[in-house]
Amino acid sequence: MAPDLVLTEEHAALRASVRGLLERGVDHTVRRDGEVQGFDRTVWEQVCAAGLTGLEVPTGHGGSGAGPVESWIVLEETGRALYEGPYLPVLLSTLALLGSEDEQACADLLPGLVSGSTVATLAVAGPEGDWYDHGEVMASPGEGGWSLQGARHFVVHGANADLLLVFAQAPRGPSLFAVVADDPRVEVLALESLDLTRPLATVRLHDAPARLVGVEGGLVDRVDHLRLRALAAQAAEQAGGAQWCLATSVRHAATREQFGRPIGSFQAVAHRCSEMLLQAELAGAAAQVAAATVVADPVAFPAAALVAAITATKAFVWTTAETVQVLGGTGFTWQHDAHLYFRRSRSAAQLFGAVDQHAAALAVLLGA
Repeated sequence: MAPDLVLTEEHAALRASVRGLLERGVDHTVRRDGEVQGFDRTVWEQVCAAGLTGLEVPTGHGGSGAGPVESWIVLEETGRALYEGPYLPVLLSTLALLGSEDEQACADLLPGLVSGSTVATLAVAGPEGDWYDHGEVMASPGEGGWSLQGARHFVVHGANADLLLVFAQAPRGPSLFAVVADDPRVEVLALESLDLTRPLATVRLHDAPARLVGVEGGLVDRVDHLRLRALAAQAAEQAGGAQWCLATSVRHAATREQFGRPIGSFQAVAHRCSEMLLQAELAGAAAQVAAATVVADPVAFPAAALVAAITATKAFVWTTAETVQVLGGTGFTWQHDAHLYFRRSRSAAQLFGAVDQHAAALAVLLGA
């Protein structure tokens, strides 16, 4: 079934609502002054109160029962605003819980994620960023339940999380576990990250008590889909970031004058802005197709997600660099948000794997 790419009035209203909320609430001043691990809880409460954290969560668990297209819209706007709150890790955590098909765990944990009373994140990557390095954390059953030993790396908002959803190797195979972050046997080390708006952490587990989510060994059939959803979600953010670069560059080119003329009238600047438009549109279209195929065409979704990851990553990296050039001396100062977008583009290009890895995976998928 072909994905439906037609957006409705409701979609437009959702986009306008999210953009207005973030334009009023996001202030990058403290980010430009140095690395900050926390985030504005007031804005986060507004995001949760607006129902944005529960878009794909069924109504029975406190969500709105919407779908990936609605999430794509919100992610594009959080990327455009370079929102520093934990929207992405909470979204991926809800998807991990729903994918586990563990009704009791969903009933216990999802309402907190939707309301915002619990901040959750995935702890999945090995020391090289590999989502399939399950042996880095070993799960052991015991009379009192499960315990985890090992470490996970590059955990998004790990230092701000209340709940960790950990990939671990259990006797019957890779499995998903829920771990309370403030347990004394959980050690969280904040990392010095290139991206000042997306804090990362290393999580070390010292026989930490854990709750099995889903069936033991159940990750074997789910990790691929969850990683692809992560790639598609980040692509939406990257597309939004590219749109900010375009809007910022065009606005500056239209108002900044040299030799008595707006610099946008100069061919070199005009060509840069035109290419930015093309890159931003390509990224947004690829991310939208990926979101639309999740449900409509699950067979096509893996390829769509990889294409979105490749397209949006390249577009965001290129547009941030060109924005700095269009802004000139202003863009090179720490006092402008352009450098924060530049940093995010480089960090995002590696967070869930590099472009060449996605291209290789796409080639294998297509039998090339």
